[in-house]
Amino acid sequence: MSVINEVLNQLEQRGVNVSAKQETVRPVPAQGEQKNKLIMLMLTFALIAAAGAWIWHGRQSSQPVVTAPVKKELPAEPKISAAKPVVDAAPSVVNDAASGVAKQPDEKPLAADLQLSFELASVPSTLRTGKNKHQPHTVVQPKSTSTKRPPAGVPPKLAALPVQSPTGAIPGAAKPAAVIDNTVPIKRVSPAQQADAEFRKGVTLMQEGRVTDAMERYQAALKFDEKHDAARHALIALLLENKRGDDAERELEEGLRISPEQSKFAILLARLEVERGAVPDALATLQKYLPYAGQQADYQAFLAALLQRQDRHEEAVTHYQVALQSVPKNGIWLVGCGISLQALQRNVDARDVFKRALESKTLNPELQEFVRQRLKTL
Repeated sequence: MSVINEVLNQLEQRGVNVSAKQETVRPVPAQGEQKNKLIMLMLTFALIAAAGAWIWHGRQSSQPVVTAPVKKELPAEPKISAAKPVVDAAPSVVNDAASGVAKQPDEKPLAADLQLSFELASVPSTLRTGKNKHQPHTVVQPKSTSTKRPPAGVPPKLAALPVQSPTGAIPGAAKPAAVIDNTVPIKRVSPAQQADAEFRKGVTLMQEGRVTDAMERYQAALKFDEKHDAARHALIALLLENKRGDDAERELEEGLRISPEQSKFAILLARLEVERGAVPDALATLQKYLPYAGQQADYQAFLAALLQRQDRHEEAVTHYQVALQSVPKNGIWLVGCGISLQALQRNVDARDVFKRALESKTLNPELQEFVRQRLKTL
């Protein structure tokens, strides 16, 4: 525009020295000369316009570029951690301003938008991986009431901005992974299972001929489960084979104390007592556990034989009869019942029982001869 003004001023100065007559009377130029003057005037104006455009373009390129922010709907204000400040602005606007890329401003930018553009132009983007050393580092923080002092090296503008401490979980933050327990669970073994394991070890040792070690395994099984009948039976058998009758009796008594219904333990204990001459003790043992034995035939017959040795024939006959109800052709029990009947002077009943004993064909030759002699005296 200054070039145009200079040209106009020159034209005006040319008309100052012209007299009044010259102003009113002017020669009429030829038609060809007027056309040439018009062309020259148009070229002059074109050169003037070009020079003005060139000067205007040079001035605009020397001024700093102002980037107008793109109006976008910003998301809800996130909660900012004091350890990692985040710029509260649209990432695209920050990146463009920090990288120096100019965008076309709106048709009518507001003063607030221009001010925001200048502020964002000096804020480095936290989303970029690289850092520009030539740009000032200013971080915009949300308002907070915290009064903590900023760390060393923070610019004054950043120091003036308070930092809001998070009061809850950040939306969208990944939840901590659940702790996986890789510990192998320990299998719990019941005492009964441990007793079975010890019993099997004892059987293996006994098959290998290691009797002492086998008895220790059986005893260990009974410590885990005192009602393990198989282990107690095996232990008692080994004790009897090794002539340890006293230890066998103690194991039998312990077994009957724990399980009084084990009638076989009572019979075996009574036999051991008879072998060592303690018939009254054996009889007391059988009578004590008789309620648990019930109508068991061998138990009733053994009790009857002990009663007979104590001259308690009437009780003996009663128990023999109970046993013979279950096994009527047992020759030995028939012989025993006949002896008690003959002692009670019940000769007819005794004769009948002796005949049944011979007819059972279960007696050995000695017993058969004994029964024939008894029949001759009746």
